[in-house]
Amino acid sequence: MILASKSPRRADLLREAGIKFEVRHSQFEEDLPKNSFRGPVEYVESTAVAKGLDVFNTGLGDEERANAIVLAADTIVEGRPGDVWEKPKDEQEAAAMLKSLSNRSHDVHTGVAIVYSDRVIRSFVVTTSVKFIELDDLTISEYVRGGSPMDKAGGYGVQDMFMVESIHGDYFNVVGMPISRVLLELRDIVSK
Repeated sequence: MILASKSPRRADLLREAGIKFEVRHSQFEEDLPKNSFRGPVEYVESTAVAKGLDVFNTGLGDEERANAIVLAADTIVEGRPGDVWEKPKDEQEAAAMLKSLSNRSHDVHTGVAIVYSDRVIRSFVVTTSVKFIELDDLTISEYVRGGSPMDKAGGYGVQDMFMVESIHGDYFNVVGMPISRVLLELRDIVSK
């Protein structure tokens, strides 16, 4: 099992689920043209597939490919319908994202791709709705200054629960990996 992700949170979730794996980072530049997709869901799934194929095709030797299962994921926040927010580029963008999410609901989409057995691909997207409390400028500024938003889609980590009023759907999806769905898919693949 290969995790094609740099995310420490995804690695932690797999470890907590008892899965043995190694990490191989994808070199895929996450720069697919967003306007060439029907929407954020198709975009995030395509990005996950590209990351998984990149590791499967270039990060593994021929012998490894025969038995490897590569798991890749990508998470985005859809702030307003059609918006795609990934990791903020800088503190100003992180603050703008948080200000826009304040006192509103938004969707978090995680695309997952599992590549195995000579490039067979199983992919899906899980969506969770999150509602924030109202965030004032000082709270946003302090949170951004702490550095937490910079490696997270939408500029926040759901584990920073002080800003979340409610979650509808899979909490772990917002962390970056819908682990129960992933486990079901892996069990189905291994049992065949």
